[in-house]
Amino acid sequence: MKKIVVLFFFCTFYIAAQQSPNVAAIDFYTKAKDCQNKADWYAAVELYQQALKINPAYGEAWLALGQCSYELEQYDLAVRYSDFAAKYIKNRTDVLNLKGFALIGLENLSEARKVFLQVLETFPNDVQARFGLAQLDIFDGKFLTAEQYYLDALKRETHNKKALISLALLADREGKTEKAHIYMENALRTHSANPEVYYFAGYLAAKENKLSEAESRIRTAVLLDGTYDKAYKLLADILFVQKRYAETIDICDYRLSKNRFAVSAWYLKGLSCAALGENEKALSAWQTGLDIDPQDEIMRAAFELLIFESTEVEDPRRKNWAAYHMEKAEAYAEKFMSVQALYEYQRVLRLNPLNVAARLALADILLNNGLSESYLSQLQFLKDRGKNDKRIDDIIESYTSLLQNTLPLQWGIQPFYLDKIRWTVGLYTLNEDFSLYHQNAVFISAGMLADVFNASQTVSVSPVSAPVASYAQAFKNARTQNYDFFALLNVTEGERDVNFSFDLYSAASGNKLASWDVYRTGNGRLASAMQKIRDELTSVLPQKARVIKRRGSTVLVDFGRKDGAEEKQVFDVYKKGDLLFSGTDIALKYDEKKRIGTITLNALGEDISQGEFTQNGFYDLLALGDEIVPVVKVQEQDAAEKPKKVKKKKETDTPAVEIEKKKTVLYELIQSIR
Repeated sequence: MKKIVVLFFFCTFYIAAQQSPNVAAIDFYTKAKDCQNKADWYAAVELYQQALKINPAYGEAWLALGQCSYELEQYDLAVRYSDFAAKYIKNRTDVLNLKGFALIGLENLSEARKVFLQVLETFPNDVQARFGLAQLDIFDGKFLTAEQYYLDALKRETHNKKALISLALLADREGKTEKAHIYMENALRTHSANPEVYYFAGYLAAKENKLSEAESRIRTAVLLDGTYDKAYKLLADILFVQKRYAETIDICDYRLSKNRFAVSAWYLKGLSCAALGENEKALSAWQTGLDIDPQDEIMRAAFELLIFESTEVEDPRRKNWAAYHMEKAEAYAEKFMSVQALYEYQRVLRLNPLNVAARLALADILLNNGLSESYLSQLQFLKDRGKNDKRIDDIIESYTSLLQNTLPLQWGIQPFYLDKIRWTVGLYTLNEDFSLYHQNAVFISAGMLADVFNASQTVSVSPVSAPVASYAQAFKNARTQNYDFFALLNVTEGERDVNFSFDLYSAASGNKLASWDVYRTGNGRLASAMQKIRDELTSVLPQKARVIKRRGSTVLVDFGRKDGAEEKQVFDVYKKGDLLFSGTDIALKYDEKKRIGTITLNALGEDISQGEFTQNGFYDLLALGDEIVPVVKVQEQDAAEKPKKVKKKKETDTPAVEIEKKKTVLYELIQSIR
C-alpha cells in the first residue's frame, strides 16, 4: 500500500511538472489579452513574448502578438508572427486576414490581394477578407467595387460596425449625405455603447459644419472611453473651429497632462494662443512641439510665420530658431545636394539675416555655380552690416579687383539691392474644410508659400490675411489691389502626404490661365511642393525687364545671365505701361506700333546687362523705367528671316519621388476602423 501511495505521488508530480509550463504560458496569455483589450500594446507584447518563451508552439499567442504588432504599425513583424501562428493554427481565417492587412501596411498590395482571395475561395462568407479587398480597391480608387464588398459583408452580418461606418464614409465622399446619415444612425443604434462609432459620427458632422452635433457626439465618445485620445483631439479641433480658443487650450492641456508627446496638442494649443493674441505662448507651444517632432512642417510653417510677424530681426532667439534649417542645410551640403542646401540656407537667412555662417555657405554655393558677382554681393552685405572680419575683407578686396571690369562696378550698381519684380500675385484660400490633421493648414501653407517666393527675384506673392468666401471675392480683391494675377490655393493633407492645387487667374479678366497639382510624400513634402509651385510659376511667366541706367545710346537693363540673357540678344523697347498682360493666356500684349526702339545686348552680367539702343523714328523717346521684351533667342535669330516672339512651354510635373497612388484621407480613415 505504501508503495502504491508513493508511486501515485510521483506520478502526480510528474504530470504537474509536465503541465506547469502550459499553465504558466496561459497565465501570461490571459494577462496579455487583458492589456490588448485595453489597447496597452506594449505591455501586451511583453507578456505574449513571455508566454512564447515558455511555449514556442502557442499558436494563439503568436496570432495575438501579430495583432499587437499590427496596431503598433510594425507590419513586417505582423506578417512574420502570422506565419508562425499558421504553423500551429489550422483552418483559421483570422490568421490569414491578419497577414493580408499587414501586407497592405507594407504596401505589398498584390500579395495582400492574393491572401484575401485565397481566404474567400475556402471561406466564401468571410467578412474580414471582404474588408481587405475593399480597402485595396479604395487604394486603387475603385470606390464602387469597394462599396459592393462592404454591402456583401453587411448581408452576412447586418449590424457589422466596420461595414456600416465604411459605407457611411464612402457615401459622404460621393456627396450622398442622406445615405451617409442612414448608415451612421444604424451604427449608432446597434452599437450605442461603442465610442468609435460616436467618433466617426462626430467627424462626419464636423465635415458638414454641424459643429454642435459633432461636439455632442465626441463628448459621448469620451464619456464612454475616458482614455480615447483621438476623440479628445477631434473635440479640441471642433472647439477651435468654433473659435472657442480658451476651451480648446483646456482640452489640449488635458491631453498633454496624459501624454506630453502629443504633438497635435502642442500645435492646436499654439494656434489657439496665436488666435487670442498671446504670441509668446504660441511660440513656446510650437517650439516644444517641434522639439518633439521636428518633421511637422505645418507647425514649423505656422511657427516661422509668427516669428516674422511678432519678433524683431535683431531678436537673439532667431539664431536658435534658425538652427533646424542650418543643420539640414549642412547635411545636404555634405551630400553635395546643392539645390536643397541652397533652399535651407535661404530659410536660415530669412529667419536670421545676419547669420554669417549661413550667408558664407550660400555665397559658396553661388560661387560654385559660376556666380562670382552674386558671391561678392553676399560678402559685401555682411560688411555693410558690420559682420565682416579680416578673412571676409581680404576676399572682398580680392574679388573686387578681379571683377573690376564687370558691369556692376562699371555702372556703380549693387545687384543685391535691385528690385527686379516683374509680376505681382495675390494668393487666396477659400474657407477650408474640416481637417483631421492640422486646422488652418491651407491658410498657413499659403502664407509660407508666399514667403518661399522671397527667393524669386521676379515674382512677388502676397497672401491675404484671411480666407475668402468665394472666387468672386478673390477676383474683386485682386483687381482692387492692382495685382497682375491672383491664385487660389487648396491643400489636401494626409497623415504622411500633401497635395497642392494651385490655380492661376488673370487679375484683369478673371480668366483661368494655368493649374498645377503637386503631390508629395515623405519628409520635406511641404517644402518640396512649395518649391515646385514656385519654380513652375516663375518658369511660365513671360520675360520682360526695365531700363535702369543710360549713357548716351548705351543702356543698362535689369536682365542678366541668371534671367537667360545672351550675347547679341535683341529686345524691343516700349514706354512704361505699354506692356500689358493679355488676360486670356500667359502672354504679353502690346501694340508694336508703339515700339520706341530696340536694344541689342553687348555685355552680360549676372543680374544686369549692357546694350546699345537704336531708336525707332526721328525722336529719341527712351526714358529710365521703360520696359523691354525679348524679340528672339540668339540661336534662332540667324535662321529666322523675321524675328518672332518666344513662347515658353509649361513643363510637366515630375515628382522628386515616383509615386504609384495617393493614400486618401478616406483610405486612412477606413484603415483605422477597428
